[in-house]
Amino acid sequence: PSSELLETVKELKDDDALGSIGTELGLNKLIRFLPINHIQLQEAKKNGQLIMRSGETSVTGGVLLALIGAIYHEKGALTAKNFIHTFILPKHRVCMELRRDK
Repeated sequence: PSSELLETVKELKDDDALGSIGTELGLNKLIRFLPINHIQLQEAKKNGQLIMRSGETSVTGGVLLALIGAIYHEKGALTAKNFIHTFILPKHRVCMELRRDK
C-alpha cells in the first residue's frame, strides 16, 4: 500500500535508520571515527568505563547516503535502484522487525 511506501521512505530519510543499515552492511568498519581524543579513551578504559561511539550511527548513515549518491552519479539510476533493492531494503526490513520486537 502507498501508506507503507510513504512510511518506508520517511524511515529511510533518517540518518540513524540509514546508519543501522550501514552498520549491518559493515560500513562502520571502514570509517575512521573517534569522537574523543586518544588520551580520554585510554583513561576511560583504565577506569572501566564503556565509551559509546556517539554519533557513529548518523555518520555511517551519511556515508551510506553518499555511497548511494556516488553509485547514482557514476553508474546511473538503474544501478542505484538495484543497489537499494538488493542491499538497503532487505536490511531495512530486518531493522524494522527488530525495532518492533523490542
